Amino acid sequence: MSTLTPAKYWRVPCALQGPTAEPSSEFTLPPELANQTAPPSRGHGIAIASYDEGRQTGILSWIGIVSGRVGAMVTVDWKPTAAQIWVDTGFGRSRWKAGAFGFAAAKVADYGLHELWREHFDGVTLRDQAPMATRPRVTRPKQVRATKVGRIAAERLHPVEVIGEPTSGPHAGVVYVLKSAYGYKVGRTKRARQDFCV
Repeated sequence: MSTLTPAKYWRVPCALQGPTAEPSSEFTLPPELANQTAPPSRGHGIAIASYDEGRQTGILSWIGIVSGRVGAMVTVDWKPTAAQIWVDTGFGRSRWKAGAFGFAAAKVADYGLHELWREHFDGVTLRDQAPMATRPRVTRPKQVRATKVGRIAAERLHPVEVIGEPTSGPHAGVVYVLKSAYGYKVGRTKRARQDFCV
């Protein structure tokens, strides 16, 4: 039985150049995350990412899935990545500049985090494509109205157009348009599949 993409995602900051060596599988959370009311725990996703203020872009170096936690220490399965996220709001940019944080549920969809984790980890199913019977129950604060989530067709979760040709250099990559059940997202990546290039 496959596991679902993480229910919650967290960002741990790193230098703009990003770490080159794989982080330890026994990873100490920064105080901003360890001291949360509900800190990162088993099944959550963690991204080690820098922020390029000039380009308003989050640059992910490593992504991981937490398999255990004792206090501020988490056990994480890490995968390298070259994903980049364009940060589209002033509030979002202030969060990225401030340090460690948990991604808001709306931004998980906007940034395509479920799809990114599924791409990097074998045997992971998109949370929104899992049959209702296998989805964990999510409790929401009473003031937040629950939304009905239905099964989403796979073709609605994949890029429909990549604009331009891949470039080389320190900011290499392509610009893409992602159309999903959540709307549209414009981004930049170094890892576009060739069959999406036009």
